[in-house]
Amino acid sequence: MESPKRERFGSFEWLTSDEAARHLKVKPRTLLLWVRQGKVKGYKLSGTKRHVWRFLRSDLDAALLNNSDVGYLG
Repeated sequence: MESPKRERFGSFEWLTSDEAARHLKVKPRTLLLWVRQGKVKGYKLSGTKRHVWRFLRSDLDAALLNNSDVGYLG
C-alpha cells in the first residue's frame, strides 16, 4: 500500500527526500550531496525558508542506471 504522503500525477511518482533516500538506500544527507554534485536530479520547492526537495522515482531509477557513482550505493 502506498504512503498517504506520496503523490502520483499521471505516471509521475513524487517522493520526499526521506522517501527518495530510502529508495536509494542512502542517508538523506548523501542524497542531497548527490543533488548538489549533479548526480541525481531533484526539484527544489519555492516559498519556504528551508529548502524542500522532491524527487521523481523515474529520475532516481535513471540515476542508478546511468551513474556508476550512484549505482554502487555503498
